[in-house]
Amino acid sequence: MTNKPNDKKQFLRKHIRSIRQTYTDENLSVSSKQLFERLEQMAWFKNAQRIVCYHALPDEVNTLQFIEKWALQKNIYLPVITDEYNMELRRFTGNTHLEYNRFHIPEPIHGEPATIDDIDLILVPGVAFDRAFYRLGRGKGYYDRLLANAHAKKIGICFDFQLIDAVPYDKHDIKMDGILTPSEFISW
Repeated sequence: MTNKPNDKKQFLRKHIRSIRQTYTDENLSVSSKQLFERLEQMAWFKNAQRIVCYHALPDEVNTLQFIEKWALQKNIYLPVITDEYNMELRRFTGNTHLEYNRFHIPEPIHGEPATIDDIDLILVPGVAFDRAFYRLGRGKGYYDRLLANAHAKKIGICFDFQLIDAVPYDKHDIKMDGILTPSEFISW
């Protein structure tokens, strides 16, 4: 690896992507289900009424079944990209109309909005996480800006191979309160 933080981040993104390719979609589907079964048993989840989740990209923990299962029992909010730098939160119900954004991620178009202060629990995607609770995202900074003033518990959710020893980070990178994989949960 090189000495520049961005070069280290790019190297790690490629490395994790290559590991991901060794798993079948079926393996990752089973792992996603196991992760959400663990989450549903946690007090952080049970006590939360307003939860931010996300529609997963193909290489992320699959959230679709979780979102559809809980959309009528809890208030589930999904991020919506509003411009080059920011996201807002909109409520998803089972019949909320979704449209694809420029990254081909479905977003609620007319869902009830929420501010980050309204939220009890935030489920955060990432390319990789470490045991010091740092997250490596895709490099656009959307989640770091969204989470900068969040008071809700932030749980990074990932596959086991995405929880690594050390993630390169910058001073603006937001730490998680916990990391959840299909086989373990760590928090501080």
